[in-house]
Amino acid sequence: MLNRNPIVLIVDDVVQNIQIVAKILGQENYEIEASVNGHQAIEKAGSILPDLILLDIMMPDIDGFQVCQKLKNQEKTKGIPIIFVTSKNRPNDIKKGFEVGASDYLTKPIIASELVARVRVHIELKFQKEQLEKKSIERKELVHILCHDLLNPLGGIYDRFKLIENYDDFTKSKDILLNVNYNAIETIHLVRKMVVLEEQKLVLVYHNLQEMIEESYMILKPMMDGKSIALKINVDSDTQVYVERISFINSVLNNILTNAIKFSYPNSTIEIYTKPIPLNLIEVYIKDFGVGISNNMIINMFDIKRHTSQKGTKKEKGLGFGLQLVKKFIDLYAGKIEIRSKEETKYPKSHGTEIILTLDSKN
Repeated sequence: MLNRNPIVLIVDDVVQNIQIVAKILGQENYEIEASVNGHQAIEKAGSILPDLILLDIMMPDIDGFQVCQKLKNQEKTKGIPIIFVTSKNRPNDIKKGFEVGASDYLTKPIIASELVARVRVHIELKFQKEQLEKKSIERKELVHILCHDLLNPLGGIYDRFKLIENYDDFTKSKDILLNVNYNAIETIHLVRKMVVLEEQKLVLVYHNLQEMIEESYMILKPMMDGKSIALKINVDSDTQVYVERISFINSVLNNILTNAIKFSYPNSTIEIYTKPIPLNLIEVYIKDFGVGISNNMIINMFDIKRHTSQKGTKKEKGLGFGLQLVKKFIDLYAGKIEIRSKEETKYPKSHGTEIILTLDSKN
């Protein structure tokens, strides 16, 4: 459940009572903290943030009801489950306990098996709630950055229509538009998949790397042509990588190449090549010779809570949420991503950015 022993704070003005409960829970591998009065309990709870509090009602300074109420009114401690442990078992006291925010109620003398069972249940419920809240936040973040990825295929449609105004080769453009439209629709399906079926894993199989690179290139070709940038692909035609196809094209390759295009100068080149490494892995290198990225930006680039931004060589807006999504998918593929970059201001003769993807592969 947790990668550490859960912390239980026992609050009772009678030291012997603390010792009895601590002995029972200590045998279950709980980490025990104790307070002998209400004020001390409030301070300690805010400091150590226990996973659960066992709280006596009758105490000399402030009673358990007041302690519970104060803890539930504090942002840091309001989510900690509180179980009242007391000799009082009158209905009105039980009712008041729940009204001030208690999660459960135990009466003295303590029955060891009941104590252990209730503590375990409420700590598990707390953990599950935290996981659900975390997943909810991640889901919203994924929706945001996946929708951001729709800009690439939809932008490709717009750019292709502009080209049609200048060329008569409509049949070729039609095929490209259909392909771009398909990728946009598949990205929407991917959004739905991540939101509605977030508990399910992506279906990973081996896909031809060169074919996926070429499909990404066709989506981004108008953008590359607009800056007269060439794409040099040096990948064996039979190399396969273990990924989910649509997310790898739309959310990994498209994002990486889009940034490479934005930060490359007109009439330059972007290179994609591979290097096999032990354990049936392959490194996929995507290299540009553009302006480069600062080390400070690289450090924050995969942090969903930070929005990194840098203008491209033609004042294009870039480095938003795309690479954060790249990292999420590479993690789902059980792969790795590394960024190496040299800023033009520091390395005027060898500037540019290199992104290295490490993936499971086969030939």
